[in-house]
Amino acid sequence: MEGKEGVASIKIQQQASQLARLLRNHARDIMLAHVLSSTLNQLPPLFDIDNEPNNEEEERISPAGVVADLPPWPPQNSETKLLLVSVRREPVIFDNPTTTLENITLRQILVWTLNTCKPRPLRKKERTLLLSSAQEIDALTSSEEYLVRRAEEEKDDDKRDLSVIFKTNQTQALLNDDFPGNPSIKTWVKKYCKDHDDDERETTERKERTKTKTKTKTRTRNITRIHVSDVSFRRIYCEHVFAGMPFVIEGAADDWPAVQTWDVNQTWSKILSPTTNLNVDNGVENSWGGGMTVGAFEKYIIDRRSDVTFGSDAESALQRPPWSSVYAYLHQHSSLDDGRFASDVMWKSFSSPKIFHDNNWFRLMGSCFKMMTVTFWAAHGARQSNHQDDFGSSKWQVQIYGKKRWIMHPPEQSKYLYNGLVDPFRPDLEKYPLYTKATPLEFELNKGDILFWSAGWWHATLAAEDSLAVAQNILNEHNYGEFKRSSQAACRPGGSHGVRSPWCACFRRCYSRWDRMYQEWKEQILNDQPSDFTPSNMENQTPCCKALRENGIQGVLDTHRRDLTTFQNNGNDYDALVMEVLESLREEEEEEEEKEKPQVEESRDNGGGVEEGEL
Repeated sequence: MEGKEGVASIKIQQQASQLARLLRNHARDIMLAHVLSSTLNQLPPLFDIDNEPNNEEEERISPAGVVADLPPWPPQNSETKLLLVSVRREPVIFDNPTTTLENITLRQILVWTLNTCKPRPLRKKERTLLLSSAQEIDALTSSEEYLVRRAEEEKDDDKRDLSVIFKTNQTQALLNDDFPGNPSIKTWVKKYCKDHDDDERETTERKERTKTKTKTKTRTRNITRIHVSDVSFRRIYCEHVFAGMPFVIEGAADDWPAVQTWDVNQTWSKILSPTTNLNVDNGVENSWGGGMTVGAFEKYIIDRRSDVTFGSDAESALQRPPWSSVYAYLHQHSSLDDGRFASDVMWKSFSSPKIFHDNNWFRLMGSCFKMMTVTFWAAHGARQSNHQDDFGSSKWQVQIYGKKRWIMHPPEQSKYLYNGLVDPFRPDLEKYPLYTKATPLEFELNKGDILFWSAGWWHATLAAEDSLAVAQNILNEHNYGEFKRSSQAACRPGGSHGVRSPWCACFRRCYSRWDRMYQEWKEQILNDQPSDFTPSNMENQTPCCKALRENGIQGVLDTHRRDLTTFQNNGNDYDALVMEVLESLREEEEEEEEKEKPQVEESRDNGGGVEEGEL
């Protein structure tokens, strides 16, 4: 429901929410179905419409098709209609001339939805259960029992986790006094940052650039913007990464082919097959998911651009109904029709920002490093609900084209965000009164901007224009301890990712290497030995094991499949899978050591020395 007063009667609102609950288990077929004002602006077609029912024996309520020439949003009266948006059909509006929405039953709406949407054929038992549940709700409407049932369902809704995978109410940063890190290491980091202050680089030009802030409303805070020419490792890490403070780098991605061409001639759609499937989501609260091909999504974007009702800025984006715009995303290990992976054709057009790439331990996962990258397309007005990212790792995101508005909150404000249920762009303060105590960080990312944020920071986004962004996770000394804890929990059976995640297969093979790196670094600090962070060492490191450095992404996916087979063969004993992986890593290390020994002995026999780094 749009949530504006007068848009729909209480009964219509109840029907909409009940219908949403009934359809949640079929989200990959039906993106959403809800009630909006009849003054809703016409949505552009996605597909050719075919209104013939997929089951002649079922009753059918004929839709009148899309209503044309409607006044602009927001609505000016209380007339309501049912809007259905399907991942397989053009958006249509329920408008049966013989039946008003005030006396229509939920079961009739459900039948119309299933017939119009034409989802994959539901099993008879599945369809019967849906329709009988709707009929049961219709019979209870307006009764005491119904009101009790609805109140309980709303309580359950308020407990939903949404897309939250990693949960924390504390900034994961070594310079955060409340962060429970090793005191000696925290003291060393503070001294490291103090000893290497960049005061000599504080030129007048840099001061002027750094003062550039985004316009903010009351209670909001500013985000620091740094030009790429003023970036240094110590400044970025000491002022932001170790401090857990988001910031924006300007100009660092200007020379990326993706930034230069993808918004000009739609290169992104040309290098991907038109039939490649994208994951599609409407992003708000329920995070209903679906799918759409590259060709269909491109047509969706182009058709919407011809809609002159709305402007192209953020305020116009907010005027669109929250569920009327979709965003699509693609992981780099997604398959294309010709057998290649998305990374094979997209990775050449962008890269990792050097300041983050040099000290990113995920690089030791071989081709799996590319799999930690995701591409987001967003139609004007598309939203992502308020959430924390997965695995407890930090992240960067670059705006390839278009503009995207962000609202962020530190994890310490989690109690004010009601587990992400608050929509920070339109907060319902009556339902979520604690949000008045939150201090949002609100800003806009423009073409070529790169945003960094630490693990746990809440963020919600709004596409102020049609836009595309690329994001990647970051792992190193500053967040390894928390990442290991949260990712191991996520990768266990029943965890947020479980055994079937290919990322987890990579993590299992790298923990031992990462453990050694982290332990060596800690020992240097605790023993008062000269120490630094890892940028100078990363180039000399090989991936964690053969499985992650051979045959590219296909090799990683094959390794993942072997893990699933091992898990099943061991009676779904996860600990047995972990032990087998560790044993294979130990055997591989022994083989590598054996291969190196003859080289050393031969070199000694010939009287030659072995330079450091040759082995």
